[in-house]
Amino acid sequence: MNTMSPVRLHLLRAYYLLIFVGLSIQHVPRLGSAATLPFADGVILAMLLGLAGLCLFGVFQPIRMIPVLLFELGWKLLWSVSVALPLWQGGALDGRALNTFYACLWAVPIFVLLPWPIVARALTGKATSWQS
Repeated sequence: MNTMSPVRLHLLRAYYLLIFVGLSIQHVPRLGSAATLPFADGVILAMLLGLAGLCLFGVFQPIRMIPVLLFELGWKLLWSVSVALPLWQGGALDGRALNTFYACLWAVPIFVLLPWPIVARALTGKATSWQS
């Protein structure tokens, strides 16, 4: 059986809450003018607010919502390696890209907080659900 210590479980819940609050504060005010945004910016806004909503569920069901954190970790790693790193190597890492890279650093706690044995069991098919 894969269990987490209560402290680690509460830290995971706090991290979901941090993502929810941070994304909500930053992006909910922009929702009223979403129709006037460039197309890609509107898509990004909708996806980030969807992610915020899923993170709110993660506060109450932290283990079941682990795939949300894996998505968060995945896109941030992918962007950092495929976009930020080449820009940095070419000396073209501008303010907007640098700010996005700094935002990607918020994924670092995911490595520490995720219960990797539970993730491994779920990804290898040895668990019937994310709760197992």
